[in-house]
Amino acid sequence: MRLSVDKRLLTVALLAAAAAASWWWSQQQEAPGRAPETARGDRPDYYLTGFELTEMNAAGAVERRLDADDLYHYPDRATSTLTRPRLVVYEDGRAAWNIAALRGTASERERLINLQGDVRVNYSGVDPKEDMRMYTNELDVWPDSKLAETRAAVRIEDRAGVTRAVGMTADLARRRTLLHAEVRSEYAP
Repeated sequence: MRLSVDKRLLTVALLAAAAAASWWWSQQQEAPGRAPETARGDRPDYYLTGFELTEMNAAGAVERRLDADDLYHYPDRATSTLTRPRLVVYEDGRAAWNIAALRGTASERERLINLQGDVRVNYSGVDPKEDMRMYTNELDVWPDSKLAETRAAVRIEDRAGVTRAVGMTADLARRRTLLHAEVRSEYAP
């Protein structure tokens, strides 16, 4: 008789332990719509869904516009994570540079936006012959100085053809691009 009571008690204890472990494991999984957590476990102090930020110059003209599906702000690091960010840089009142990615991180201290995953840069010139497209997997953008840089592979398409390289520094204001290494071009007028 003692053995059957011990078996029941052991069975109840094992079921309780399994239920507790299952609950703990489910809490560790990232739920949809839940803010991403870092290794330190810090949490955002606010989040925005479908936000748009427009910055104007002293004359009141639009300088740039940043929007994203989601933004989570982390005060301890003075950063924000972005889901599907899109940055538009204006020249003479027109949207000249359109930069988009799957995700990004904006640093308040460095005034830097790090874009990751399927980064696409489109330049629309005054003349359609100036149009250009760039593709890379990661891109750092300093919106204030209108500079962009990557160490990753980059593909650039324009009316002259296709250029591939590893690493790039771009001055968006002057429309100058410095390719760092392994540069290959295909001329296709």
